[in-house]
Amino acid sequence: MALVKCKECGNEMSDHAKACPNCGATNDKKFCPECGKELSSKAPLCPNCGYSFKTDVVSQNSKGEMYGLSIAAFVCSFFFCIVGLIMGIVVLSANKGRKCTARSFAIAAVAISGAWIALILLFIFMGILARSVYVYF
Repeated sequence: MALVKCKECGNEMSDHAKACPNCGATNDKKFCPECGKELSSKAPLCPNCGYSFKTDVVSQNSKGEMYGLSIAAFVCSFFFCIVGLIMGIVVLSANKGRKCTARSFAIAAVAISGAWIALILLFIFMGILARSVYVYF
């Protein structure tokens, strides 16, 4: 890695940085993760080693994919607590380490579903306890 000057502010930054840490201007240079050769920013594959960038495009576009599922998990957590819990866990595992709205809804869905399940188990336990006390008296 080498240091290059930012085209906007002139401060030094890594040639592999996507944006300048000082001003936020985007770095148009693209490097192959396999061989390290500098490429055009629009190159679909590396002419040196043949590395395909299609997987990188998919991972960048998948950032909001789980938003709909997280909303469904949140809604289901009120009425179908097991379904809401499972869907919330799926969203959380898919968005590990990200700070996004989908993750926030999934955390809320898991918390609400967990509370409903705990409340249901408490009522079941209280019913069993009440029956056993009623039998003895």
